[in-house]
Amino acid sequence: MATATTPNAVTAVLDLVLCIAFELGASKWKMAFSTGLGQQPRHREVAARDLEAVQREIDRARARFELPVSRRGERAKTVVGKLVGKRQGYDSSRIP
Repeated sequence: MATATTPNAVTAVLDLVLCIAFELGASKWKMAFSTGLGQQPRHREVAARDLEAVQREIDRARARFELPVSRRGERAKTVVGKLVGKRQGYDSSRIP
């Protein structure tokens, strides 16, 4: 007599990271955020060297993509994927 077995349920835990692309200009910085899973990127601009605005946009992107905001003292799971500086002659359309 054959016994029926049921396969074990496999659960995959996906640890999402926030991918960020920067384009740094003299007067403004452009940022694009994505989780890299085929979602449309979130594009934002801030004044150049305004690090508080950059952090605010990172926090807003985390909320938009439903990622946990890192707590103080905890390492953020953020990947900086691309950094483009127009002054050096680089253009984001030239970088894959």
